[in-house]
This record gives sequence, structure tokens and C-alpha cells, in this order.
Amino acid sequence: MLKQDVSIHNNYNGPYICRRFGPPVVQPTKHFGSSLKKQASSRNSYYSSRYMGGRSVPDMKHTTDGRTRICFLNPFGTDRYDDLIKEVLSSSLRDTTELDIWHLHAGPRNLDYYAPKQVVQVEILRAAKAAEAAGYDALVIGCLYDPALTEARELVKIPVIGPLEASTAQARMFGHRYAIVTDHHKAVPELEDRLRIYGTEANCRSVEAVGWFVDDMVKDTDAVATDTYAVAQEALKRTGAEAILIGCTIVSACYELAVQRGRTELADLPVINPNLIAVKTAEMFADMNKAGQYRIARNAYYQNLADHNPAEADDVAPYFETDIYERTI
Repeated sequence: MLKQDVSIHNNYNGPYICRRFGPPVVQPTKHFGSSLKKQASSRNSYYSSRYMGGRSVPDMKHTTDGRTRICFLNPFGTDRYDDLIKEVLSSSLRDTTELDIWHLHAGPRNLDYYAPKQVVQVEILRAAKAAEAAGYDALVIGCLYDPALTEARELVKIPVIGPLEASTAQARMFGHRYAIVTDHHKAVPELEDRLRIYGTEANCRSVEAVGWFVDDMVKDTDAVATDTYAVAQEALKRTGAEAILIGCTIVSACYELAVQRGRTELADLPVINPNLIAVKTAEMFADMNKAGQYRIARNAYYQNLADHNPAEADDVAPYFETDIYERTI
């Protein structure tokens, strides 16, 4: 299969990288002052001439062929985790779902600590705008911190999914009480705070850490899975939790990779997979949006600034623009 890297440059630092496995994704080319219709025509002409021998291709933003296009954004300034996420999710997708894995090029390589996370969140907002402009039906922010989730929903019209919010909302379907097993000590209070915001803390018995930082996980994914299994078992016995939510997208990917490679004992635990739940939630909300049923409230919490003060919205819009698109194969 064709593996393609698409660099989406912002207007001051660097690109967002989209890694796609399968048919190449349509991306907008650079246009200043042109309409969306002209941009779509131009990018489709490029796609047609480059990949389809001049044959016409339907506009990605307006096709009615039943496909669902989801962007899974790894909010890290590196591509080290892209293949891992794709590998563990591909087999669970619907036949009509196209999943592209993006990562950030501008910004820190991880958001383990809170200060770098603040920098990353700005890049996430730019990536959200880029994904919407590129025609995706939904965006998944691939981190259990759910960074910039509220802000991204405010900023774009497509559904934006946070793995923690989606997983804890459905945790009761796996068991009455649950515990979270996350990556390291910095994540524990952050996730506890998020649970309180979401109103899902009542049935969470504990938040535990396996003691891994993201930079080290891809060096030994099986060891991450082994440690997660041990901590999860201990948490189930000690806290009375009935299910375990893995509180890190990369820890979860390491765990599911071990399951897929034959470690059946890991599959015996009642583990909630936040990556898959986030993608399946994105599929559902994309379907709802196409059916006219994604009726997000825009009068308060998720109100867009343009609805309150259009002039101010125009002033701040350049901070979120990604006006240069480049393609590298």
C-alpha cells in the first residue's frame, strides 16, 4: 500500500504531518483570497493529474459516496507514534471509514508536562482548522489529557472527540466502577481534574500510573503492555473496580498491540480501549452530522467568537490559520 506524508505548514513555525496508509488524501494547495470552491477545484486538479492520470475526482468536502473521513491527531511533535496508532486501529474500522494519522511538526515532541502542553494546545487548534479545511468529517485529539478539546469545538464545525471524555462517558457500559491506568505521575492529577470537569469521577475508584514516559514507550512496547497489565490487575483487586480504562493513547496502543500479537492473557482483563472508543465515537458523530443531527449548542459554552463579535473574530483568525499546504511523497 502507498504510504504518504503530507506536510501542512502553518504561517509561522512549521508543518502538521499527515500519515496516510492507502489511497492518498486530498489536501488543499496554497491560495490567497480565493473561494473554497476554487481551492477545492485546484486541489482536485492536482490530485487528478498526480495520482489518477487526469481522471476527475470528487470534491473531498462535498462527496456523497458514503465514506467517513476521520483525522486522528497525535498531538506530538514527532511521527514516532503514527504507525503504532494506525496498526492497532486499522482492523476495527468500518469498510467505509478512512483514517488518517496526523502529528504536529511545530511545537514540543510531547506534552507530558503542563508547560509544553500549553504550547501544544495552540498547535492543536491550528491542526483542527486544517483538518476541517481538508474535508475531514471528524477530528480525534489523540491524548487522554483531551488537550484543547473545548477550544477546538468552539473553533470548528466538525465534531471533535477527546478520548477521555468519550471513554468515561461509556465506562459504565463496561462495569459499574472503573479505575484508570495512565502513563506517569504527572498525568494522575491532570486526569483527576478532567474527571471532575466531565462529571464522571463518582464511579472512578483510582487513577494509577505505570511509570512510563511517552518518549520511551516505542522502544519496548511489550514491556509497556506487561507493566500496564500488572498495574491493572493490582488496581482491580485493591480498589474494587470492575473495569480498567487505559489513560494514555500510547500506553493503550502498546497494550492492544500485544493483544493482537497473541498475548491472550491481556485480552482477558475488562480493559476499555480509549483509542478505539474515540474513533468509533467520531464515526458516530460524523454520521449524525451528515444526517443533520449534530446539533451542538452554540449559544454559550461552545459559542464561536464570530457569533459574539465578528470583528474580534477576524482579528484573531490569523493566529489559527494554516495557509500553506505542501505535499511530499
